[in-house]
Amino acid sequence: MTASHIPKPFKLAIADLVAYEHQPEFFGVVDAQTDARVRQSLLADGQRDPIVVVRRVGRRGKIKYTILDGHRRVRLMKQFGHTHVIAIIRDDLQTAEEIEAAYLTYNPNRGQMPTLCLIRITKRQLELVKGRAWNSLTDSQRTELKDTIAKSMKMSPRNVARYISVLSTPKPIQDAVEREELRLTLGAQIAMLPQEKQQEIADTIATADTPTKINDLVANLLDASTHRQPRPVRALDHLAHSLQRAIADLGDRVDSVRPHVAQPYINVLGQGEDLLHRLKQRATEAQ
Repeated sequence: MTASHIPKPFKLAIADLVAYEHQPEFFGVVDAQTDARVRQSLLADGQRDPIVVVRRVGRRGKIKYTILDGHRRVRLMKQFGHTHVIAIIRDDLQTAEEIEAAYLTYNPNRGQMPTLCLIRITKRQLELVKGRAWNSLTDSQRTELKDTIAKSMKMSPRNVARYISVLSTPKPIQDAVEREELRLTLGAQIAMLPQEKQQEIADTIATADTPTKINDLVANLLDASTHRQPRPVRALDHLAHSLQRAIADLGDRVDSVRPHVAQPYINVLGQGEDLLHRLKQRATEAQ
């Protein structure tokens, strides 16, 4: 959509608006400070900028409008008793991929977003560019995208890897990291656990009545989980953590390692290659 083809704003009924289906996944944590600022602006000046929507035909041919930009303003205006909003309708967006890509570009306050939220959005934008989901990418493609995120956010590859690992955990864990109630390092450790254990920790976090103690609570759960693990499972857990650190620190720097520096490790690297191959075969058997 170019500047010369900006659609004309329309007045739409709030009752005809629906939230974008993936809104809770990308913006799950409500920022109270931004809420207060936008509320004050709406009360003082009304709706200054149109929201952005895409037209959808619902059941029995009824037209609904999916919000791409303006979820917060619509929610607050509804609280104020407003029944209509001014909106731009993006009829130029046709496919689900085009709609999602446009949705991800709409947010003027990205500088105020939590880091995990920014990485969640950036990661998905890069997936759309590649045309493949993260888990379908090759190791080199994932390393390339991690490096892209690290450079754009001025962050170390290791921390980017931690954030991305947290994005695979249940939503309560992600939200706790996003609210800075749970340390990133603990969130990354949770990501290495089996899914059922992750969910157990997520359920505990969701019911915690003292958010300030979440770090201690999770640390104790992780410690207890490690002690209950059979020895091979603990060994695999330590290996996965070490590999994660090595990939973050060395993944994009292998070409800078001189042959004579790598040579003393050739035997253990060969043994490691064989071990990883056998572990990967075991993992694929469970799929």
